[in-house]
Amino acid sequence: MSTLTLEQVVRNCVEAENAAARFYELLADFTLKVDARDFLQSMCKLERGHAMSIERLGQKLGAGELPMRADDNVELIETAPAWSDVADITLSEALGLAIELEQHAELYYSALADATKGEISQLFARIAQDERSHLKMLASRRP
Repeated sequence: MSTLTLEQVVRNCVEAENAAARFYELLADFTLKVDARDFLQSMCKLERGHAMSIERLGQKLGAGELPMRADDNVELIETAPAWSDVADITLSEALGLAIELEQHAELYYSALADATKGEISQLFARIAQDERSHLKMLASRRP
């Protein structure tokens, strides 16, 4: 197994967040419920913003030019493929799904921060903290 470079880690994280944005966008496109669609579109924007933030943080940590592709399966970090073919989703379901996905992402990035050292560990720790912030925001929306 090869060692991940900071550049590959940043690319993987950016692509995981972009995959999450595409996932929320797909769900939003297929829901008829306006409140759920608005929420899902806001999650899409949040994830796209998070991808840009990760890329900026990677540059700040000294990541050079990023590889063209992420490693296989990074899109699964913060998506739920079983939901991809749902024809409609309620706001409550969307909120519950978003919380579950953010929890999964926070655990993933925290584990990677613990398993790595130096700049890569710092990057993962920062991303895990961002995911915890997303979780707090989502939990505050729960009825």
